[in-house]
Amino acid sequence: MFIVAPGKCSTRDGKWPDPHGIPLDFLPPGLPVCPNPPAPRFQKEEAMDKLSIMRSSVAKWNRIIEGKSADGGVLDCPPCRIFYPLVCFGCPIAQYTGKKFCQHTPYGAWLRHHNEVHADKIRKKVRCPECLRLAAAMRDFMVEIVNHLEAKQTAAPERRSLKQR
Repeated sequence: MFIVAPGKCSTRDGKWPDPHGIPLDFLPPGLPVCPNPPAPRFQKEEAMDKLSIMRSSVAKWNRIIEGKSADGGVLDCPPCRIFYPLVCFGCPIAQYTGKKFCQHTPYGAWLRHHNEVHADKIRKKVRCPECLRLAAAMRDFMVEIVNHLEAKQTAAPERRSLKQR
């Protein structure tokens, strides 16, 4: 049960004032509560689908290589938008490399090149042949992680079927 404003609890229209109510364990007696808390707005599996997140990252780097976009670092990195506030906990890149904050990835060379050669601090674009090479290396690394996740995903049902025997 969750606290709601008086008269706002309705299961008929599905509208809720706050999907993140306060658990009853912490309440004084006598406050109005809703016996049916709202359903989450999205499924955890959808939000945390690491394979689709990494495919979005490949698409981002393809746009950078084509000159249609720029790199904004953690501001527009699909995995960072979810996992950076969690100090990279659960990030598919961190799980693949065993390091947080994209250490041991081609991103360090890309960032260093832009800081030293182009003095780009925020939006990094392909400005020279070396930029193109480094962006392609980062994209290829993201593709490598996608392939790894796909292989892991196809192997998972096989493992489950072996356990059932």
